[in-house]
Amino acid sequence: MSLEIKTKDTIPGIKITNLDKDTVDYEQFDLQDRWYKVTIPGTRYSITDVLIHNESIKHCINSGTMTEHGYELWIHGDLSKYFSRIAECIAQDDLLRFKDLSKKYLLCESWNEYIEGDFIPKSVRDFFANGEGPHWYHRSDKNSLPY
Repeated sequence: MSLEIKTKDTIPGIKITNLDKDTVDYEQFDLQDRWYKVTIPGTRYSITDVLIHNESIKHCINSGTMTEHGYELWIHGDLSKYFSRIAECIAQDDLLRFKDLSKKYLLCESWNEYIEGDFIPKSVRDFFANGEGPHWYHRSDKNSLPY
């Protein structure tokens, strides 16, 4: 496994979901070069570090979100793509401390969607089948919003 989640205490029930919305337990996870959403029961403060291919992403851990299921954090198996997306979307100052990013950013999660029906062109089916993972949009930058 090329993903290591370090926490203050042992946390059972860590789940990892790929863009097809298939979920596996952390212990059974095999990291590929794609986007995943990691759900860690508990709070952000229980996480001390996350290593991808033995490289720390500690400076990006605060990009996650607290939900009723725990702390949700997007990761990517290719760190160049991961760091590029985070740097493109979130100001470095906003990652220094954990805070509610939803007050400043809109999080758009693009998942793989499979459409049935022979009447739908292959190009349309392929378009929706290729999710792009997370993207954060600054609320005050109305020109960059995707809608």
